[in-house]
Amino acid sequence: MLYHVEIDRVPAENLEAAREALSRHLERRPPDLEPAVAGGTVRVAEEVPLYRAEELFADLVRAGASVRLVPVPAAPGGAAPPEPGSFRPLTARERRAWARRAFRECWFATLVGLGVAGLLGGLAQAAGAGLTAASGVAGLVLGGGTGRLLAGGLAGLGIAVAVAGAMLPQTLLLRIPSRWLETGRTKGALREAMRRTPDLAAATLLLGAVLGAGPAVALWAGPPWAAAAVPLVALSALAALGFLLLGPVVVHEEVGPIAGLLRAWRLLSGRRLRLLGELAWTGLGVAIASVVLLAAAAGLGRYAGAAAGAVAAGLAALVAAAIGLYGAFASSFLVDAVYFEARIERDRWAPSWTRVPDPSWPTSRAHRRAAPRGRLERWGGAWLTGAAIALPLTLGWSPPGGLAARLAEAASAITPSGAVPLAQPLAPAPDAEEAARGAPARQRAESFPWLVHCEPAPATAGEGPRLRLEARVRLEPAPRPGEPSPVWLDVEHVYDNEGGELYAASHPFEAERNRRARLEPLPDEGPGVFRAWRFVHLRAGAEPGSAARVYGAIRWSSPEGPGRRAPFAIVPGAIVSVTPEAGGSSPTLAEAFPDDPDRLARLAYERYGAGRYDEAIALLDRLVAIEPDNAWAFYTRGWAYWKLGERSPAWRDVKRACELGYEDACRLAREGG
Repeated sequence: MLYHVEIDRVPAENLEAAREALSRHLERRPPDLEPAVAGGTVRVAEEVPLYRAEELFADLVRAGASVRLVPVPAAPGGAAPPEPGSFRPLTARERRAWARRAFRECWFATLVGLGVAGLLGGLAQAAGAGLTAASGVAGLVLGGGTGRLLAGGLAGLGIAVAVAGAMLPQTLLLRIPSRWLETGRTKGALREAMRRTPDLAAATLLLGAVLGAGPAVALWAGPPWAAAAVPLVALSALAALGFLLLGPVVVHEEVGPIAGLLRAWRLLSGRRLRLLGELAWTGLGVAIASVVLLAAAAGLGRYAGAAAGAVAAGLAALVAAAIGLYGAFASSFLVDAVYFEARIERDRWAPSWTRVPDPSWPTSRAHRRAAPRGRLERWGGAWLTGAAIALPLTLGWSPPGGLAARLAEAASAITPSGAVPLAQPLAPAPDAEEAARGAPARQRAESFPWLVHCEPAPATAGEGPRLRLEARVRLEPAPRPGEPSPVWLDVEHVYDNEGGELYAASHPFEAERNRRARLEPLPDEGPGVFRAWRFVHLRAGAEPGSAARVYGAIRWSSPEGPGRRAPFAIVPGAIVSVTPEAGGSSPTLAEAFPDDPDRLARLAYERYGAGRYDEAIALLDRLVAIEPDNAWAFYTRGWAYWKLGERSPAWRDVKRACELGYEDACRLAREGG
C-alpha cells in the first residue's frame, strides 16, 4: 500500500526545521511550506511505501509539523501498486538485456565520460607519483624518525591520490546505471563519481591491506612459514570474491571504507557464485568476440592483400574496442543490478527511478538520503589508509634478511626437485676430499672463506634507491644474543657501466653506526657462522640495476684479539670469496685489487684530480705493468710527472702515448717541439 504525505500546519518558528527534515528524505527540491504556516495543506510526498511514509512522518512531527498520511486508492479494475515484499529479482538473461538497452542509449556519453575520467585520473596518478617522490626527498633531507614519519605521510597521500585516479573510470561506470534508471540520462554521473572515488580508493586499499596481511606475515616470519605465502595469496584471492559489491556499496551509499566493506560482504551473501558466473560469462563472450574479429582481419590481410588487410585490421580493432567498452559497461551494470536487488530484498529500499527493470520493483518519490560525507572525511580516510601501508616501509620495518630474501625462500619451498633452491645463495660447494669424508669444507675454521653477495633492493620512500649487501662469515668467538654486531660492511664506491659514481657516501644511513651489519645465525652452516647484511644507499635518482661494480671491505672487531678485514670487489648478482686477514691494518685498495685495471685507472684518476700525484704515478705504474699498451695510462702519468716538475719522464710518457695512438698526446708533443 502506498501513501501521500501531507502537512496540515507548521508553526513559523519550526519552518526551517521542517524544510531540513524534508531535504533529508527528498531528492528533489522540497515544496514551498509557506501555505502550511497559514493553516493550508501541502502535499510533500506522493505514493510513498508505508515504511518510508512512517519515517518521513516521524521526522516532520519531531520538527513540529502537523502531518497526516493519505492512503493511495487502488487503480480501477486492478490491484494497488506492489509492496516491497512482492519483489522479483531479474534473471541473468533479463539483466543482460537491460545492460544492452542501457548501453545503446548511453554509449556515447559513457565514452566521453570515460575519456574525461581517464584524463583526470592520469593527472591524479601523476600527482600521486610526485607526492611519493617528494616523500623520498623529505626523508633524505630531514632524516631520523621525524623525516621517516613525514615521508610516510606524504607517501600515504601519494598512494591515496594515485589509487583514486586509477579508480575514477571504474567509479563512473558504476554510477552511470543508477543515473540512467533515475533520470534516463547520465548527466551528473562524473561529478558524483569524483565525489565518491576517495572513499572507494580507501576501501580498496584497506581490503588489499587486510587480505595481504597473511602473505606478508608469512614472508616476514621466514622459513618454514614463507612457504605458506603462495597458498595464502590464493586464499586471499578467493576471499576477495566476497567483496564484489564493494564498488556499488561505496559509490551509491554515503559510507566509509570499513562500513563499506562490512556492508558489501553482507549484501553479497547468497549471491556470490551467481554474480561471479555472470561476470565470467560476459567476459568470456567479449574475449571470444574480440579474438574472432582480430583473427578474421588477420586472415583477410593474408589472402586479400596488404591494403585490404590494413583496412580490415583497423576496422576490427575499432569494433574490438567497442566490444571491450560494452564488456566494461555490461559488467558494471550486472554488478549494480545485483546490488540493487540485494538492497531491495534486505532493506526494502525504494529508489526514485523513472525506469524500473521489473513492475515488482518498488519506487518512491521520497527517498531518504544519508548526509553526504565531507571532503575532509573522504580524503582523510584515504590518506590514513595509504599512510598505514606506507609507514612500515618508510620506517624500515622490513623482514629479517629483506623482502627479496623472503620471496626467494618462498620460491625455494616450491622449487621442483633437481632445481637449484634460492634460499641459500651463499652456501659453498664442498671440495672432493671433504665430500669424501662426509664433512663440508666450511667446518674448517683455519681456511673458512668469507662469501660476499650484492643485489638490487626495493627502494623506499624514506631511504631512496639502495642495494642489499650480505656476507657469510665465521666469527670466533661468536657474539652472544643481545650483543651489538661486531661486523661492519664498508662500501667505498659503487660504479655504473659508464664509470659514474652511484654511492651516496653522505647519506644519513651511511654513517658509521649504520654500516654495522645485522647478523642472522646459520646453524646449518656450522658453529659461529652468520649472515651479515645491510643496505647500501645510492644517490637520489640512481637505478640499483645499473650498478656494475661495488668496492668495499668487511671489518670484524674481535673482543679477544686483533680483528679481521677483507676487502672485496664484486659485481652485483655474483658471489665472491674473500679471505680475511688478521691484524688492525688493512691493505691499500691498489694492493687489494692488483689485477683490476679498471679499478686502478679509476683510483689513479681520483688521486690525480685530488693533487696526489705521487700516489697516482704509483697506481699508473701498476696499470702499465698489466696493460703495457694503455695509451691513456702513459699520457696521464706524463701529466702527473709534469705536475711534480719532472720534465724528462713526463715527455717520455707523452711520446709513448703518442706512439700508441693517443691523439691528445701527439698534439702535445707537436706543440712542445
